[in-house]
Parts: sequence; C-alpha cells; structure tokens
Amino acid sequence: MSDNTHVHRKVRINIQLTDGLKSEVETWAARNGESIAQFLRVSAQERIDRQRAQEQERLLQEGYEHLSGEHRALASSHEPVDLEGWE
Repeated sequence: MSDNTHVHRKVRINIQLTDGLKSEVETWAARNGESIAQFLRVSAQERIDRQRAQEQERLLQEGYEHLSGEHRALASSHEPVDLEGWE
C-alpha cells in the first residue's frame, strides 16, 4: 500500500452549520452544479492551498530578510579593503 492512497479515499464526517450558512452552501453548490459535499471539499481544499501559499510566502520572506542581513554584514566586512588606496 503506497503512502498516498489515503489522498483519494473519502471518509464521512459530520459538521454543524448554521441554517444561514447551510442555505448559502446549498445555493452556491447548486449554482456550480456540485453536490454539497463536493462544494465543501473544494472550499476546504482552496482554503488549505491559500494558507499553504501564505505560509510559503512568509517563510520565503523570513529567508530573504535573513540573507539580506548576512549580505550587509559581508559587504561591511569588505569595506576597509574596498577603500584602500582610494584616498
């Protein structure tokens, strides 16, 4: 059995929605030609994808900021050498 067999296996869950949210889900699912379950699966996946992208962006930003500090420190350590003989 491979590690990603669980990706395609569907499991049943029970959730609680307010009457208003349930009504909106039904309306939007019908407009999209989807079942309620399919609408909720797609919605959940889209949110997860969006949050993963935000997390990736945050990690990249942290990495760039860290590298920027290292590059400034490296450049300043070469400053005395760069200025030799220019005076």
